Amino acid sequence: MNRFSIFIAVFVLISAVVYAFFFATLFGEKKAIEGVQGPAFMFATLPDSDASAAISIFEIPTMSKRKAEDTSLPMHFLKKLGDPREYFDPILSSSGAYLAFNRNIGEPKQDKTNLVILAADGKERSVESGSAGDIGIGMLTPLQWSADEKTLYAFYTHATEGNIVGLVAIDVATLSQQRIEKIDDLRVSNYVFDEVGNTYGFEPHYRFRPEDEAQTTFYRISLTSGETKSFTLQQSSLDDLLTVDPSGRYLVYANGDDFNSRNIWMYDMETGEERALTENAVVNEILPWKDGYLVFLEESVNTPAEKTLVSYDVNSGIRKVLLENVTGTFRLLGWYP
Repeated sequence: MNRFSIFIAVFVLISAVVYAFFFATLFGEKKAIEGVQGPAFMFATLPDSDASAAISIFEIPTMSKRKAEDTSLPMHFLKKLGDPREYFDPILSSSGAYLAFNRNIGEPKQDKTNLVILAADGKERSVESGSAGDIGIGMLTPLQWSADEKTLYAFYTHATEGNIVGLVAIDVATLSQQRIEKIDDLRVSNYVFDEVGNTYGFEPHYRFRPEDEAQTTFYRISLTSGETKSFTLQQSSLDDLLTVDPSGRYLVYANGDDFNSRNIWMYDMETGEERALTENAVVNEILPWKDGYLVFLEESVNTPAEKTLVSYDVNSGIRKVLLENVTGTFRLLGWYP
């Protein structure tokens, strides 16, 4: 073999290696984050233009931030998570096998909701309310996945009678739907869920003046039996239910009594103790309770332009500032599976 033939052979071999690496990088399976310690969550920062959001993953114990593109999440999941102009209310299942969201379809259709269940393999299915089960035609908003990922819970609003609302369980395999509770005199909304088979809600009403009566009662509803128990706050009032700990003992809620602030409080359903977790703050973004952590975006009442991303360790009471001077449009997406 002459020198020219050797040169060609080496050139071909090197080219093959380079192309193999290129295509493996481009199309190969993404690897999950290695060495994650403790809980990590996802957030998006949105540009002012029509470009997609930049999605990051933040690891609380190490205070480190990573690109979502470097993880095992499918790219079609990232696209939906990163485009809030077209895809709303994204709810990722605990293992990352499913993503539920509402698609922007303009004017809602009378015969169809815009709720979509997307699988990790790319299979996409639209859920039409009223097509199966005991509910009529209306709109469905995804709220929570069951731990076994066989059921998606959604909030239901009737298409023509908007005051008819409720909680619906969607069977992921068949897409059939079933109402969870049918309490005619209780217009419960703003649902949160524990991991022992309960949901929590309250009947909101508008307060136009600070002296108007505040809402102080919320309800625990069994997802299996429909049994309901009420709880009444003594020191604070309800603006929104935010999250509940997995065991179903502590409820976290927002209190907006003074019409300027929106602070986080925690209620112990065993002892009745109420405790404020923030002061002189406005909190509008919060993640579900995870491993004893709360993560929320906080604004100061005195300087509303200053936003801070905070974690709160419920067990120790330690508060950590994760990101300071958060600017632009910021969105908490959920916990990393």
